[in-house]
Amino acid sequence: MPSRVSSQTSPARLRRIAVVLPQLLHWSRQVMGGISTFARQNHSWSLQWFSPAQALLQSLAEWQPDGVLAFCNSEGDARELLAICPRMIAVKSPATIPGVSAVTVNHHAVGEMAADHFVRRGLRSFACVSLQDSAFGEPRAKGFANFLLERGNAHYKTIRHPLPHGEQEVKLRENDEFCNWLKSAPKPLGLFAVDDRLGVEACEICRELQVRVPDDVAVLGADDDAPLCNIADPSLSSVHTPLVQVGFEAAQLLDSMFGQQKFTPQTRRLNPIQVTTRESCGVLAVDDPDIAEVWCRIHAMKDQPLSVKTLLKDLSISRRTLEQRFRAAIGCGLMEEVRRVRDQHAVEMLIKSDLPIWRIAKECGFGSAVHLSVAFRRSHGVSPRHFREQSRLMQDPPAQS
Repeated sequence: MPSRVSSQTSPARLRRIAVVLPQLLHWSRQVMGGISTFARQNHSWSLQWFSPAQALLQSLAEWQPDGVLAFCNSEGDARELLAICPRMIAVKSPATIPGVSAVTVNHHAVGEMAADHFVRRGLRSFACVSLQDSAFGEPRAKGFANFLLERGNAHYKTIRHPLPHGEQEVKLRENDEFCNWLKSAPKPLGLFAVDDRLGVEACEICRELQVRVPDDVAVLGADDDAPLCNIADPSLSSVHTPLVQVGFEAAQLLDSMFGQQKFTPQTRRLNPIQVTTRESCGVLAVDDPDIAEVWCRIHAMKDQPLSVKTLLKDLSISRRTLEQRFRAAIGCGLMEEVRRVRDQHAVEMLIKSDLPIWRIAKECGFGSAVHLSVAFRRSHGVSPRHFREQSRLMQDPPAQS
């Protein structure tokens, strides 16, 4: 039976909104959190949660929804739902379904962020384990590969694992191609798993094969399911995607359709936020001791205003030589890495702390709130204050009942 999620009593007729998502997966519960947050602010929606199982489509049709928010793994899924209700938004689904509005994660950018994270740690061999025929896995794998190819890193491999049905286990350890390849793969290696479930299993397989994580293989997942990531040993680093925001903006877009006889389909792709670094990526694959020292200084002194002169202290090399060797090893300029690390630190503090903006600017080495605001707008397109307000809105959605 469908699950009742939320309702509000009002003299006016409530709009019936069907949410068609898996009920046990991390990403779907995050998306649902964003939807329910919007519904509680709106007070004119009655939400009903349906499983995507084919058998429940009849139940959905009988409920006669005014709008639908749904995960669609294919165009066929979308067409079936559109036949039930023309006001439909696809969430975390392919952004290329003709005639269907969608709010989704920018999956290509997720793969790019994963590749960039590995490159900046000096790795030169890479692999991606994806889910075959997955709406999100394939574009993430493509983004990962394209980022590496565009920067001349041709040493990568993509392994596609069968897509599990619904909420079944991924069972990566039964993939002989992956397990046999992992034993002889060139190391150190950066392994990107397009889904945290794959990443956790990859860590377990490495332990069974006595492959050291992160020394031999640095493993990075995606969607940042914190409880699942912390089950892994070592704990799994993951690309944090804005799943709650996907749900909120999908609900917002659906609400804008009411009162319109015709609506032009539109797609919103939300970029990943950052890499949440845990133990599985704690490696720096750089043989040059001077570059390793400078990289460690940048990350250890992220709360200080750094200059090249500070980074050169006690090193017997020129600024030009340092810049050239750093770019060759890490794939970016010296001050570019300083700015990136500061920005990531600021994002973390804006989300996790209650410190005022001026204090965060000081803690992150920006010197003043003005300097932080200018740099933050350049990177994220919004002010630090607006970013914090939006993050707070999306944090800790009300518990489902």
